[in-house]
Amino acid sequence: MDITSEELLSMVSQVRTWCAHSLRVDDPAGSLRTISLKPSLVIIEQPNQGRWNYEVDPFLEIARLRERRLSLIQDSGLELHPVSDLSHGQMLLFYPHETLSDGAAHETSHGYFDSWNIPPWDTWLAYEIADDGNQILYTWVPTEFVPLAAAGVAVNPEECLRWIAA
Repeated sequence: MDITSEELLSMVSQVRTWCAHSLRVDDPAGSLRTISLKPSLVIIEQPNQGRWNYEVDPFLEIARLRERRLSLIQDSGLELHPVSDLSHGQMLLFYPHETLSDGAAHETSHGYFDSWNIPPWDTWLAYEIADDGNQILYTWVPTEFVPLAAAGVAVNPEECLRWIAA
């Protein structure tokens, strides 16, 4: 990723601040999918169920999401707390061009991932095209949802969901 470690920590700070404000542990399917933050990269097919929109510029959409999220944080009077490490959660990668939408991760994670394996957009950090051509969405999984996300990753046969080792 061409993002500096300082930029990454700043993004994680923003996501952690927003997630702490909007996370609902009892609703993994509806939590962390703030409608006003929904990027056009996700086409909603039914409540909490979307599919990836391959016709939209992911770099532009994720930059817009970060701007809107920061604006919501500021409008809510929340204070961004700088982070010095990547604790209190875990980094997860989503490969949108590898997803099969079989529903296994959705069911196992109690809706944390949708039927297309898309992580909640409130947790999105950045997007890149790797040297091998793979397109990758970087996300942050709050500690409260790591067990559910891990269960979804474990049953994801196409491996479009992958943890970044700490």
